[in-house]
Amino acid sequence: MKKVQLKVLIYLLSGFNFFKDGVVCITGHMMDALTRELARFPDTRENLRKAITAVHNTLDAMHRQSPIKMIVTGGTHGMDLIAIAWAIKNNVMVHQFRPYAQTDFNNNQFTGAGSPTADYWRRVVKAAENSPNVFIHEPRIQGVGRPATQAEIAAAMPDSPYECFTDVNRMLQLMLKYANNPRLLTLNDGQDKEDGPGGTRDMVAKALKYGTACYALKAGLRNCAPDHEYPAGLKLLKS
Repeated sequence: MKKVQLKVLIYLLSGFNFFKDGVVCITGHMMDALTRELARFPDTRENLRKAITAVHNTLDAMHRQSPIKMIVTGGTHGMDLIAIAWAIKNNVMVHQFRPYAQTDFNNNQFTGAGSPTADYWRRVVKAAENSPNVFIHEPRIQGVGRPATQAEIAAAMPDSPYECFTDVNRMLQLMLKYANNPRLLTLNDGQDKEDGPGGTRDMVAKALKYGTACYALKAGLRNCAPDHEYPAGLKLLKS
């Protein structure tokens, strides 16, 4: 592991106590611009409405079954922020891990001018940034005194800038491994396309390996794989 990657991991580790009860890890597809060739979670208000309803209802049910004390997620404009909105409403702690600086991360999301769902994401991001229960972790690299931007991380790791994002996902996996009876909830199309190391598929595989209870929703997604093609052990929930 390169020195800069180790520094990223140390920084993230320093802000979290792994041994927690009531941890739920959130992972899943972000909303894709309609211009994307393979838009798994197409950017429409109707798809967003379906996903919000399904995710919030499911988290409500999980919370009733066993109180959720902490949400751990990455914070992309999709499954992650939908779950963060639920946590803020229900006064649940959130640890949000970013692959690079918060402002840069927000600006690099697809939801800009012309996105029909942009207002929702902006409201949730603002609420998260102002909430005392949401802890946002951003990586720092040697020589940069503030959270590092995507360009700075790419410059520090020219051979593999994506590894910073992968390391963030590894942190979530470690939390699943060391939390007490953690659960994972994912918005997942059941396909492996465009999903490399550190992505949703990899997160689910690691969680299942650790014996984590894993649940999947399909609400708002298109072109989902048949149920039997989803990973064994990942329980599909009705949306």
